Amino acid sequence: MVDLPGYGYAKVSKVARAEWGRMINYYLRKRENLACVCVLIDSRHPPQAVDLDFMEKLGVEGIPFVIIFTKADKQSAAQTRELISSYLRKLSESWDELPRHFLTSSETGQGREEVLAFIDDVNRQWAQADANA
Repeated sequence: MVDLPGYGYAKVSKVARAEWGRMINYYLRKRENLACVCVLIDSRHPPQAVDLDFMEKLGVEGIPFVIIFTKADKQSAAQTRELISSYLRKLSESWDELPRHFLTSSETGQGREEVLAFIDDVNRQWAQADANA
């Protein structure tokens, strides 16, 4: 598991951000044992171009990913549902099949077991494919 730099909100120079972008793109395209990318999205915000562009790039490159909407506890459930729906509507403008998504909260533990079970399943599938190769 790798935590990549915050491409959207980190307070760094444009030069550093561009270097991160090149590093991230290289890593994602060349990492042979990359099984899945978890894209963390703050569920309190409407769709952000930088996030949508990143997910579009993953799709074009054929890199499997899921969306993990975070901070579900920071607003009402209705607000969270609406913002997640707006993300999914935006993605459906260019995607036939939407990526799997999870709703999480580090404060309440919401979604924790589902995400861990998903990661365990991906690891199991990877190990099985590796054993069959």
